[in-house]
Amino acid sequence: MELARSGLTPDRIMTPESFDNALRVLQAIGGSTNGIIHLTAIAGRLGIRLDLGRLDELGETTPLLVDLKPSGEGYMEDFDRAGGMPVVLHELKRWLHLDALTVTGERSAIC
Repeated sequence: MELARSGLTPDRIMTPESFDNALRVLQAIGGSTNGIIHLTAIAGRLGIRLDLGRLDELGETTPLLVDLKPSGEGYMEDFDRAGGMPVVLHELKRWLHLDALTVTGERSAIC
């Protein structure tokens, strides 16, 4: 409720930098191509253009950190035991826009 009352709107959170972050994380976890389609659609609603050139550019410097089924070897339980998303974000820290707002309205708290 506090967030709703704060006046923080989705367009202030979902910026080109935040979409870069999302694309990097998606690539680092070996995410589905459906994720790209959904991110592109959401960005488009905000007037932000995501294109395959940008995705390729980010992919050149984004390490693959998670290898889960169905295409990989591990299971979600393995990912969780290894530390899950906080570990992935920590490993990606140097490539992320840490000044981008998160859904909490705060800047990233990645250590």
